[in-house]
Amino acid sequence: PAALAAGAFAGQHAPVRLLIALVVSLYHLSESSHTNRHGEYPVLYTAWAMVLPASFAHAASMGVAIHFVLSCGIAKCMVGGPRAWVFGGTMRTYLEVYGQSTSSKPLARGLNRLLARRASTMIGASTLLLECVAVPLTLLASPRGARFLLGVWGMVGLHVGIALAMSLNVGLVFLTTLPTYVHGF
Repeated sequence: PAALAAGAFAGQHAPVRLLIALVVSLYHLSESSHTNRHGEYPVLYTAWAMVLPASFAHAASMGVAIHFVLSCGIAKCMVGGPRAWVFGGTMRTYLEVYGQSTSSKPLARGLNRLLARRASTMIGASTLLLECVAVPLTLLASPRGARFLLGVWGMVGLHVGIALAMSLNVGLVFLTTLPTYVHGF
């Protein structure tokens, strides 16, 4: 994220953007080879999108953001199945497992228990709706403010909810992809 911020301030110079993309690539290679995290890919792709001329950079970054969010939704459908997500079984399981965790616990355990008992269907269905329908529809949204509202604030809301009700650690990890959403949407 710091490299992308530097690119935003010195981005009018192509060599600076290229250097930033190289630094982000080296960081990504090191980080993902040690942790196997997938959350850094949008930052890597966005760094290279910013090497493009400005007229293409935003469109490429938007594609990266939409692709990442939609891929997360499709993965949920492929692994847990859309029925299990829409009717709350998968979300309830996640909430219960994280609610009992000692190493990756939710910020608000009471909220975790309440949602697991009473709202896992709504949360599971809303998550799929956001990732598989609403965010891809930002391609059709105009003006940019509508895309920004739905794309950025939708993802921020999702991850604040994850931090509060499921896992603070998982919610905080989102901060690495925030620049992708801000630049893309």
